[in-house]
Amino acid sequence: MKNVLTFVLLSAIAGIAQVPSSPLTSPQIQDAIAKGKQYRTRDRYLDGGIKAQKIRLAGAFAGDGISKYLIFFTDYDIVAAAAADAAHQMREFSDVDAKNLPLSGLTLVNVQLHARGDFPVRRLQQHFIGQNLHLVLQIGNTVIQPVARSDVRDSGVMPADGPLVVRYWTNGNTSLITTDRLGFSAERIEVEFAFQIPPEIAAAKAKAILIDGEGKHYVDEVDLAKIRHVLQ
Repeated sequence: MKNVLTFVLLSAIAGIAQVPSSPLTSPQIQDAIAKGKQYRTRDRYLDGGIKAQKIRLAGAFAGDGISKYLIFFTDYDIVAAAAADAAHQMREFSDVDAKNLPLSGLTLVNVQLHARGDFPVRRLQQHFIGQNLHLVLQIGNTVIQPVARSDVRDSGVMPADGPLVVRYWTNGNTSLITTDRLGFSAERIEVEFAFQIPPEIAAAKAKAILIDGEGKHYVDEVDLAKIRHVLQ
């Protein structure tokens, strides 16, 4: 079954060479830069600027001892967070700098899991590492699968001109939004998924479903209209 899922995922990744470049216009990029500069640091932007785009599937007192958080973000947030970083370091940050970022036009989700205690750490290792962990979005009866994820490396399937976001993950292995190292480390996992959401349902309410290695679902609702890929 895992081989089938891997084949489907790699086939999806191969197809995203057709994903258009970032839909952000120059005014939208300038707006994102101005938004980011309102915050003193990247962390403050993550705490305040995208508060409505965070989902807590399970907090510090989760029954299995593993907290589970999702951060939904888009090109707008990548630009704004980078501008906040620049403001923190008293650097200039221009439209040209923004356009050099790995912008893709995709909706991305940062997944953070943190285990507390010996048993939760063992469970994290057994049921959440690699292909054991999966994320989908469900809108009505439609399930939207990710077109890419940060922990699947290029094995010759990805075209050389594939989206910058995937090459960024492959080469840097760091989060597009938090800049933290992706993968498993001690008691923590951080991984990112990319989704291509059709415009006709881009403002809908969806279920975010995180699935572990036992097939258990962790579910909460996300209002896609609050995510900045729906830009006015």
